[in-house]
Amino acid sequence: MPMHAKYSPSEGSLFFALLWNEKTCQINDLLDMIAKDWGAIIEKYEVEFFPMSSYYSKEMGENLKRIFVQVRGRYKREVLITAKTWSMEKEREYAQGENRSVNIDPGLLLLEQALLISTKPYSHRIYLSQNLYAELLYIFESGTYRPLPWTYPDYLDFSVISNFNQWRKALLA
Repeated sequence: MPMHAKYSPSEGSLFFALLWNEKTCQINDLLDMIAKDWGAIIEKYEVEFFPMSSYYSKEMGENLKRIFVQVRGRYKREVLITAKTWSMEKEREYAQGENRSVNIDPGLLLLEQALLISTKPYSHRIYLSQNLYAELLYIFESGTYRPLPWTYPDYLDFSVISNFNQWRKALLA
């Protein structure tokens, strides 16, 4: 390969994974907030299987709901830093005292992979900037997104992977 060769990273589809307490947050308010700040929501996927509810219920209470939303447009990978900073601000706005009533996790769906962003360092996370780390959620291989050993349990469900495979098709258009 020539020394001057440079390959630009692909752009992807921005999505948000929302976890909220039905008693303290209204989903329509959350969706309106995302649409106002990030653009039209083009897809929604309500999750029925959420194995981590007991972990989050300690902080957020019972009656937790999970949804993934995809916003219109194609985004550079750097958007994850802005999206995570934004999501942390919104989580503080919706907090009930010291406890969150909504958890907003931004991600980027790319043809070759799916990424999340985290505030916590770990062996498989790559530091970006502003104390934020990129996390490889899936790789795309043999016609589907494939989870990795550290992929969160709620992202392992076949229906969730199938949903992201469907959303990926829009990137090919």
